[in-house]
Amino acid sequence: MLEYHGVDELWNIILCVGDDDIADDATRFLLD
Repeated sequence: MLEYHGVDELWNIILCVGDDDIADDATRFLLD
């Protein structure tokens, strides 16, 4: 389980990249 700030940083990266494929992969990873 990732620490909260780690997840927050991950989402910041996803939002900055704005790549739907990466966002989908990250979402599946976080919800898996």
